[in-house]
Amino acid sequence: MKSPLFRAALSLAACLAAPVGALAADACALLTSEDAARIVGSPLPENYRSGARPNPRNAQAQTSVCGWFPRDFQFATSEDPPESGVQLTVRSMPAAADARAFYDKSNEMARMVAKASSVGGRMTPLSGIGESAFLDQKRLGNGYVLTLKALKGSHIIQLQVWSPGAGVDEATSKAARQIASKL
Repeated sequence: MKSPLFRAALSLAACLAAPVGALAADACALLTSEDAARIVGSPLPENYRSGARPNPRNAQAQTSVCGWFPRDFQFATSEDPPESGVQLTVRSMPAAADARAFYDKSNEMARMVAKASSVGGRMTPLSGIGESAFLDQKRLGNGYVLTLKALKGSHIIQLQVWSPGAGVDEATSKAARQIASKL
């Protein structure tokens, strides 16, 4: 049975799944397989990619998702979270004000879900990445999932890291600074 947190991640991925074309910010160009491997400490091939073009249903945003997971892991169909993995989602909005409004609403919704969930977490504000950046670390099964979110101009960055052990928060923050510097 899938955990509520993993089901939420799958729901987000399903909502974003669409053919990838020329997106404003390509997640797979902002973070390489080598970068993903440095975060979790083991090789991870790029094996998940999706995106969405601007349209009225998604507030004219372009979304790009890139994931690096163990070779035998299929993010879209797996029943359980990966032992290790990295997924970057970049949502590019038409204007910084649109991005701010979406970012604030999605964070409020995440806080409401967290209150209703039995999965505890530790949210830490971060600097040097973008506006209102934070890192949320939760215990998930036998491992951890870290979610780093930041707002950079008209871009919303979400970097998720699955790890069998704690201690990847510094590598995650460093990677997010690198991503933000490219936007």
